Amino acid sequence: MNTDERMSGNPTFEFIACSGATSADVLSKQVPQLSSGYNLITLSAGGNDVGLASILNACIFQWGGGNDKDCDNQLQATQNLIQNTLPGNLDKLLNALKGKLSSGSKVYQTGYAKFFDTSDAQCNGVTWSFWFANLGTWQKQYLTQARRQKMNDLVDATNKAISSAISRAGSQFVFVDYDQYFTRTSGRFCEPAVQEPDANRDGLLFFEWDSADSASLSKRQDNGLDPNQAVPGTFEGQIVAWANASMAQNPTAQTEAQHEGSRVGKVLVSTSSFIPDGYLRVFHPRPEGHSIIANLVWYKLLESRSQAANQPFGPEVHPQAPVCYIDYCGLDPDFQDCWNIMTSSISSTSKDPVPVSSNNHYQNATFEWYDLWTVNTCQLSIGWRYGQGNPM
Repeated sequence: MNTDERMSGNPTFEFIACSGATSADVLSKQVPQLSSGYNLITLSAGGNDVGLASILNACIFQWGGGNDKDCDNQLQATQNLIQNTLPGNLDKLLNALKGKLSSGSKVYQTGYAKFFDTSDAQCNGVTWSFWFANLGTWQKQYLTQARRQKMNDLVDATNKAISSAISRAGSQFVFVDYDQYFTRTSGRFCEPAVQEPDANRDGLLFFEWDSADSASLSKRQDNGLDPNQAVPGTFEGQIVAWANASMAQNPTAQTEAQHEGSRVGKVLVSTSSFIPDGYLRVFHPRPEGHSIIANLVWYKLLESRSQAANQPFGPEVHPQAPVCYIDYCGLDPDFQDCWNIMTSSISSTSKDPVPVSSNNHYQNATFEWYDLWTVNTCQLSIGWRYGQGNPM
């Protein structure tokens, strides 16, 4: 957002976020680094408080081995943490941020998106277990409908807890709930007609186990370290720690560098930090996903400013907005018809070019009025806005 053309002036940008940090970590290690008088603070916290990485370990990737009972126990533990621990953690963190803002400014806290489609049983036989042979007492976990639904329910519960904390914190705080957009664009795992694993399919908004690198990856990690030397206490560091513990417990266990069922690449782990970089960002948003999140933060920011100035502002999702199928590096043959219908059937619309970038393509992208789909390399620029008097 700090480099976005909509950011006026020459703002000072401070980045102190750390992958894997809990709300308590943010409160004790990051908030003290802030001074005061900030015009805008963005915040992402909560998922690590309730054991997101532990769910990925026990129920999906099993870097630390395990069995069915381990997954069931972790799902219940996360539910308990959402109910009993997360609300208090968020209250303390948000209260500490109140004194960091300038007058009239706000904190924008993002939620989380559900990871899975659960409409059919196609993924029931899919396992992304890190270990594939010589498992001993370990049991591979599978992406069954019931498991996918339970994990989605926990995301919903986490978002609800964050939203409630934002409400308790007062008008200086705004909840940015982007979940519906990952759903509407078919950007989750196990979408209909997708044969998992499909780590680099068009429109996938989360990193899968073998998703290709992108230009933004170095910015995301930006720690100057080899990925196999992950920092302890981070998401990446926890993965390495689990794998190391598994190797100590079962030295003959074997792993596969790609998803089970993907291209051949089975290896015997022989070094304690053999975790290919492709594993170290799983279930985190890809650049296109971050673009959706950033643009929704922009919408909330501009909405807040319009409300403060008593100016009209268009709805987040216009009720008449159709779904257009697009390809960011070339139009879908049917897109122009959809675009013409959109601009002719909705009043007060205008074609409004915005910078667009993506090395991938989107399918099923719904154009919202606030130019949701802005990312960085293709030349195609399309968008639309609804309403008048917007401070864009």
